Order: sequence, then structure tokens, then C-alpha cells
Amino acid sequence: MKINEKLKQLRTNKKLSQNELAKILNVSLSSYQKYEREKNSVTPSLDVLNRISDYYNVTIDYLLGKETSENDVFNILSAQYNLTELEKDILKTYSTLPPNVRKELNKYIKSMVKAVESESKEDTTLDDK
Repeated sequence: MKINEKLKQLRTNKKLSQNELAKILNVSLSSYQKYEREKNSVTPSLDVLNRISDYYNVTIDYLLGKETSENDVFNILSAQYNLTELEKDILKTYSTLPPNVRKELNKYIKSMVKAVESESKEDTTLDDK
């Protein structure tokens, strides 16, 4: 798959318009449209490629076609961090979320971890008595 096709697929998976993504990436709409067009598409600069890869949580190699699928990224992470299928599925789902939702989800997860840690400390304190 060519980079213009990957960019379009990634964008449509997130249900974003070209205009919305151009704003997120801090590029003009006309520039972004050149990245996705079918004929004579333009490859984004390295700076823009970095922003795209960060936004979609994929590697630049994936965007440039050096990796065969988005799942390869998750398989590499899975092997590197010994992830379970559930953890891998959570990462895949998380990667499809817009940044503002990721931020809120991260806050929620941190608050839940604190709550569990507090409960664990209370249980330990009760066991000591």
C-alpha cells in the first residue's frame, strides 16, 4: 500500500476529515490533500511524517511501506513487552482514539490505579492489626 493510501485509511479509520487532520498536524489543507491524492501525491516532510506517526501511534517505517501492516507494530510491542492478547487489544483500541479522548482515558486509568493502591494499603493496614 502506498503512503497516500495509508494516510487516507488511517484518517478515515478515525473518522476525521482532511481539514480536521490538517489542523491537528499543523499543515495547510492543500498540503494535506497533496499527501492523499491518487495521482502525483506528495510525500510529507520528515517533520510532518513524525507528527503523523505520533498522532496515529505508528512508525514512520509503517507509513513508508517498510512494514507490511499496522498489526506488525503491535506484534513487535507484544513481543518486546510480553503483552497478553487482552493488552494488545487494549493498545489497538487506544490507538484509534483521538488525542483528547486518550488524555481523558489516561487520567481515568491513573485515578483507578490510585484507588486500587489505596484499597491495597488499607487492606494491608487492617491485616497488621
